[in-house]
Amino acid sequence: PGEWFFDAVAQRLYLWAPGGVNPNGHLVEVSPLSTITTGPVPGQDGVFGRNQHDIVVSDLAVRQAARHGVYLLNMGYLRLSRLDIHYAGGGGAPDPIGAFGRGLHIEGAPSTGAAPSAIVECVVRDSVRQGISVKGSAFLQILRNTVLGANVVGMPRRSTGAIAGDMSSVYPSDSMLIEGNWVDRTGLFGISYQVSNATIRHNIVNHACLVVNDCGSFYTWSGIETDIGLTGNVLERNISMNAFGNTDGSERQTRGANGF
Repeated sequence: PGEWFFDAVAQRLYLWAPGGVNPNGHLVEVSPLSTITTGPVPGQDGVFGRNQHDIVVSDLAVRQAARHGVYLLNMGYLRLSRLDIHYAGGGGAPDPIGAFGRGLHIEGAPSTGAAPSAIVECVVRDSVRQGISVKGSAFLQILRNTVLGANVVGMPRRSTGAIAGDMSSVYPSDSMLIEGNWVDRTGLFGISYQVSNATIRHNIVNHACLVVNDCGSFYTWSGIETDIGLTGNVLERNISMNAFGNTDGSERQTRGANGF
């Protein structure tokens, strides 16, 4: 139930409706998707913007976006608040590099310590990949958000966690603040950070690593084969509960789920 199949030759979509009922008696919604598989495609994201500055996005509900719930690229100061993002897609899309399906993705949003960009009190539910993903955005703050069910719809291929801060080859990701967030039911990491000088505090992660093994509620990776020089990160007063570690499909039977 809930599974579907598209017959490309007959141009017919088959759906096994919950309860085995006839889908003709129900409203069935499908997000249209472009066949372009690289780069941002306007119209495929719930909220899309690029090359702007001083942007405020607040009090919106975004449902079933084909690629990302919110995708903002190369932005100046921005503030996102009280967004409700549900079912960011990508699971059924042509996606060879595993890039789609983030609930909220910010890339290249540099700000300053005096005027930091922020993602505040948003709710992201059931995203195929990251719930909140930030890449190359110095001084950005991720505050008091709720991320539920990230990375558990399908396989979290190329995902980096329910809340993720990553480096960028163009913009630094120094001095992020990840504080007061609640993460529950994630297939991969709860909060991951590949940045420098970040402060991660007062966050709660429950039920991490539901889909994969060798995993943790709070996770960082600074490189063993190649030292990429990530320093100065601080974790304080965080809580990890019920990290799972899934051994299905693996010869390894020891659960590799860690709190930190």
